[in-house]
Amino acid sequence: MWSLLLVTGTALAWGHHAMMTDRALDQDGLSWLDATVTVTSAETLLAQAGPALAQAVDGHQAWQAARGSARFRPQVLPATGATRADLWRALRLNPGATLPLVLRLPPAGEEARHGFPVAPEAASPYLHEVDGLRVRIEVVAEGTAVPARAVFATFVDEPDWGFDHELWGHTGYGYGAQPYGKPTGESSKAPFHMQFDHENFLTVAFSDAEEGMVADRVDLFLRLSQAAFQADQDYWGLRFAAWACHYAQDLAQPYHSRAIPGVGFGWYLGYVASPAKDRIVTRMTQLEANRHFVYEDFVATALQAGYLGEDATARALAAALVGQGEELPTAGDAQTLVDAVTGPAARHARAIDRALVAAFPARWMDDPGVDVEVDPSYDIRTLLPTVPAEASARLLDETGQDFAQAGRATRAVLRLVGAREALAR
Repeated sequence: MWSLLLVTGTALAWGHHAMMTDRALDQDGLSWLDATVTVTSAETLLAQAGPALAQAVDGHQAWQAARGSARFRPQVLPATGATRADLWRALRLNPGATLPLVLRLPPAGEEARHGFPVAPEAASPYLHEVDGLRVRIEVVAEGTAVPARAVFATFVDEPDWGFDHELWGHTGYGYGAQPYGKPTGESSKAPFHMQFDHENFLTVAFSDAEEGMVADRVDLFLRLSQAAFQADQDYWGLRFAAWACHYAQDLAQPYHSRAIPGVGFGWYLGYVASPAKDRIVTRMTQLEANRHFVYEDFVATALQAGYLGEDATARALAAALVGQGEELPTAGDAQTLVDAVTGPAARHARAIDRALVAAFPARWMDDPGVDVEVDPSYDIRTLLPTVPAEASARLLDETGQDFAQAGRATRAVLRLVGAREALAR
């Protein structure tokens, strides 16, 4: 089916959001994030900010109704006496997800800073160390004072820890039929992390490309962040803001804002006319999945290298995340933010796809019989040194454009929720 073309592989985006966020916050003028906040549990949050959170949930549902959304069923968060289960139902998240009190540490060093180290899986069964990419987690007790920056950078990863996995069987949430992706596994979360608002008319006509729900997630978590800050729950104000930031960063990744980056309009015409649509779908889905996966590995590996020692690629990507003063507008609602991110990412998708194909061997870029994610001979660490200098420079330049947009989106979320003003109180 055509809808399979809209999901590539595991639906990852910027595999390690925490490192991206940490670098994006290196901009001058953000030292206010060094302020400390007090770690509090979900139960404490609900006890102390219940009315504000309930109002935020109601406001989000009114926003959905005003947009004419058919993908929600109204939920109620009790203003008093709410439980964690009530919170999950009201937010329409996977009830199997947890809300651990943890911090994520930079890849370098071994010491814990505020708690004690644990295996990544202690925070989430979806969190692992893979192919040399370090995931260092420490458990932090309620009542501990921790830097605001560490909270925000840690929990920008959290929506990938199970929030949106396999929600389609929870019929009481009102999400309706799954528009794309598989009902189980990583790609089950795809409609919540991918938004295809800039497709040509053929994609729109032959698919459910416009059925993504990223804006819904951004709106919900922005409202919850503002509510938590208003109730003097700064830790949760930052944590909710980080959740909203995750989805905004996702959309800065071109493979999450363009359905099939590697093809032009002629390909779509050929698909429509072809009697072998299933074969075309299978081939292109795998090709784009491989390119998407390699892109994720490239940026995550490069970012980590910057924490472990001097690395020119890491410095360039970090500089792109910090930017040169240009920022996204912060007026408007969640849709305004989504539009500001998806447009440039969608327009840039073809360029980044071409840069990847030019940089890496054809086996990984152009062979639909290969699945990079499971092929035991694939290792990004051995591939990177083989990339020709000219192709490497082009890939770095194109990636820098995506990273610059991700950095702008990161800082825009903090401004939208009024984090600086809240922490200054």
